[in-house]
Amino acid sequence: AIHQLDARVPTIVITADDTAGTAIEAMKVGAFDYLLKPLDFNQVRSLVTRAVEIRRLMRVPVSLQMDLDGPERIDLLVGRSPAMQEVYKAIGRVAARNVTVLIHGESGTGKELVDRAIYQHSPRAAGRFLAVNCAAIPEALLESELFGHEKGSFTGADSKRIGKFEQCSGGTLFLDEVGDMSPMVQSKVLRLLQEQRFERVGGNETIETDVRIVAATNRDLESMVADGKFRGDLYWRLNGFPIHLPPLRQRGDDVILLLEHYLKIFSRELN
Repeated sequence: AIHQLDARVPTIVITADDTAGTAIEAMKVGAFDYLLKPLDFNQVRSLVTRAVEIRRLMRVPVSLQMDLDGPERIDLLVGRSPAMQEVYKAIGRVAARNVTVLIHGESGTGKELVDRAIYQHSPRAAGRFLAVNCAAIPEALLESELFGHEKGSFTGADSKRIGKFEQCSGGTLFLDEVGDMSPMVQSKVLRLLQEQRFERVGGNETIETDVRIVAATNRDLESMVADGKFRGDLYWRLNGFPIHLPPLRQRGDDVILLLEHYLKIFSRELN
């Protein structure tokens, strides 16, 4: 009922049922997470903080800085250089198309801002947006994070878990640093892109989903493919529409715009 009003609201289910059947069903239809009683309030605070941040990422629009005298905002793509104008054009061309996007760029160039701009200007903007940093999650846990797992499928899997591909059905999933995925995860992601179907870790139930993937990397995936470190078939699936984010050293006077932008923000924050 909540998601009929707004599918982007992160919903946390609290249950006293230690089999967590109700909570798992809620996760299947899009709950953000669930907690078992008795509650660990540090865990509650951490989970609510993450949920609020995800809601902010979905609700606060990414915009272009056209007026330097306007209000200071963090969720802003700053730049008027020809290289950045090409990025803005690419966002406009691809946002409404239901294709995978691969964003190339060095660390710090703003890949997540570009991903969120694509999401917000797409027909899926009313659906969920979730982000997974493939480099920040241990290899052993990334597969479970993306695809979920069945109870008892590995040590510590004391309950069923719904993964991001299932939670985000109807929305957009941002896979950051895809070059860090293990061969096993690469294989499962390839199948999902081909068929929009997958199985949870330790399960044999085939689950269908409808998720748009936008991926990003700071690595040279073509070289990794040539060296046998990344699947070529997955690379071409992810690279449905490439966007290159230029480093600041190639953006001319954008450095002045960024300095002015951050000076205004820090002046306000530091009083």
